[in-house]
Amino acid sequence: MKKSVKIILAALVALMMCGVSYAQELSQAAEMYNNAVNSLNNGDDAAALESFQGAYKIAVALGEEGAALANDCKAVIPKVMYKIGKTTAAAGDYAGAETKLAEALKTAEEFEDAAALEDIKALFSQVEMALGNTALSSKDYATAIEKAGKAVELNPSNTKALVVLGMAKVDSGDEAGAVEAFTKAKELGDDSGFKQMAKEYLLKANAAMKAKDFNGAVAAGLKSIEFNDTPNAHKIVGISAFNAKKYDQAIKSLEVVVSNSQKADNERYYLARAYEAKGNNAKACENYKAASNAANKQIADFCKAKAAALCK
Repeated sequence: MKKSVKIILAALVALMMCGVSYAQELSQAAEMYNNAVNSLNNGDDAAALESFQGAYKIAVALGEEGAALANDCKAVIPKVMYKIGKTTAAAGDYAGAETKLAEALKTAEEFEDAAALEDIKALFSQVEMALGNTALSSKDYATAIEKAGKAVELNPSNTKALVVLGMAKVDSGDEAGAVEAFTKAKELGDDSGFKQMAKEYLLKANAAMKAKDFNGAVAAGLKSIEFNDTPNAHKIVGISAFNAKKYDQAIKSLEVVVSNSQKADNERYYLARAYEAKGNNAKACENYKAASNAANKQIADFCKAKAAALCK
């Protein structure tokens, strides 16, 4: 009997000690939580995060006793991690911000914090886009594609990331991939990618025309038009096509130019000659007459002579 009483007393003492231990640990966790709040208010986000995480770890280990405190920690930890990532990015340390936001993203997903997750993804996307743009400037196209692709994955509406992705794909030789990225950006209201591609091809067309590679100029100019239809591209295509004796293409492009400008006398000269080469004297006369007062005296004199001889 005495032995049974001793066992019961020992069990009671153990329970009491366990209760005291739980109470002490809960008190310690609560103190850490309060310290975290003070650190946060004082602008020391790193110390606040460390204390919140410590309090959360203890509270979780306490089970039901610490559930309320654990939930309080869960509600704030992802937001503090986001804030630290944002501060790091604002300081220009995108590599550091990338690491911190990756951790924040993982935590927000684990805690099922939808609001924090949305903010983290948006910022993380901007950071990855910035890293991609830096890689693009350094001609590290593989890294640019990786980072910009991650930015789009995090935020499919990030049009700047889509443009960076497209430009990296252009420069790496993947034009089809670039067009896909630029198309998505354009659908979201940003056509700068297509305009940049058009500009690149326009430069190639202009260089080819100066080198008297008229077929090359036509090909590059038509690619420029494909991405951004401009009178300047049509001008290069039209004049180059005339010199390459591709009169149908010359007429098609030069008609675009003259329809967009009342002062396209030089282009009308080439248009008139293209129509004459095709045997359409009526349209040739129309354009020779229109270009007879061109600022370029040589062109004006030629057109006047042609109009006098051809147009009865």
